[in-house]
Amino acid sequence: MESIINYYSGSHLNRLSWKRHSTTFLQSALISSKSQFILFKSLKPLTQIRLVDGFKLTTLAKFNWKTISNALGNPSTSEVIGHHGLIWPKKFTNQNHHLDLNGYPTFIFLGSDESNTDINALPIKLNNNDSDLLEHHTLGHPIWAIDVTNHSILSNEIKLQGNDQDKLSFLELKLQSFENSFDASISSQARSLIDWIQRNKFCSGCGRPNHVEFAGWKIICDGDDDDLESENLKRPICLTSKGGVQNFCYPRTDPVCIMAISHPSNDALLLGRKKNWPEGLYSLYSCLAGFVEPGESFEDSVRREVWEEAGVKVGKVKYHSTQPWPFPGSLMMGAVGESEENPKIRIDLDNELEDARFFPRTVIRKVMKNLEDIITLTKEEIEMMKVNENPPIPITGLKLRIPPPTAIAHQLIKSWAFIDIDQKPLINHDFCPNL
Repeated sequence: MESIINYYSGSHLNRLSWKRHSTTFLQSALISSKSQFILFKSLKPLTQIRLVDGFKLTTLAKFNWKTISNALGNPSTSEVIGHHGLIWPKKFTNQNHHLDLNGYPTFIFLGSDESNTDINALPIKLNNNDSDLLEHHTLGHPIWAIDVTNHSILSNEIKLQGNDQDKLSFLELKLQSFENSFDASISSQARSLIDWIQRNKFCSGCGRPNHVEFAGWKIICDGDDDDLESENLKRPICLTSKGGVQNFCYPRTDPVCIMAISHPSNDALLLGRKKNWPEGLYSLYSCLAGFVEPGESFEDSVRREVWEEAGVKVGKVKYHSTQPWPFPGSLMMGAVGESEENPKIRIDLDNELEDARFFPRTVIRKVMKNLEDIITLTKEEIEMMKVNENPPIPITGLKLRIPPPTAIAHQLIKSWAFIDIDQKPLINHDFCPNL
């Protein structure tokens, strides 16, 4: 079975999670001549656009430590990374309790790009006299992300020290299609972590400021650190300091089901349009989707969401593929399924959809071959849908566009659309294994 790799996924980055607590390793990875740094501002990555043969090619702007260090005023590594990968330790040893929490740019260690190396970081053997070799050793290119949202002067300084600064700009990630999949995957990883850190600046257990350890992968509260408290601000010890797994928040990943539901005849696919989509997307239809709820399996969530949004009962459900979706931190879990006999669409249950319809395969194939255009359905094509839908739909005015190839919804629709019509229903095909 061929593996399905969606946009934002398939990263070859070695995340080196077991080294995130190592101060020595992280400091070495910070100042390595092979290190690369990507910048984010208001969750937008700094990108570089090149024109090649009339086409715009977008890549992440990457900088070395010398450029970053110069812009920061040449701090020492111990000023940036402290014990257990604590970012900017001085920020939390200063006796001023009312420190500006936005006073320091957030650094996040994403991992090491070892795509051009013959080995990876795991199998290194240490001699007795080289006990700290692993702590200092970095293979490939260590990749870091920096959040400069509250540091316009810093971001401008870095851009000025880089090359082709007039071609660099912070652009919305959702609207970009990167030249290579690696840039897409690490920007997705970085955006989710930066958003998570921005949302959790204070401990939800005691209200004290949180700080970032493990080079961006852990948020902790030192609720028992009385040195940071004046006599008038003494508060109870925070329960997160009691040891064990007590943290209130971890890097966010919200499970979401998204499904391609076919008509029992397998000649039409259920697509819907949300009420809150902007006017400019009036023609956009997509697969139905929704968050997985507590105490619910993947298959259960698919059936519940389709019933709640479109009033359609779903029988068999099978897995297709997944996609990280960093807006802000979802994991889109793609499924294919088949509606029960005689489906009758109704969108008045949870009132999330403006419209939902079973679109014939011929119509969807037509749209897939004209992705840049909004397809206006002919009278004959609309009449075809009446066979598969109740109540009847209007004869005029229906236009259709589907999500771009960077979205898993597009891949689900494409997989269904180009299966041979004479074959068995989608859920019986090899590329959709049982869960």
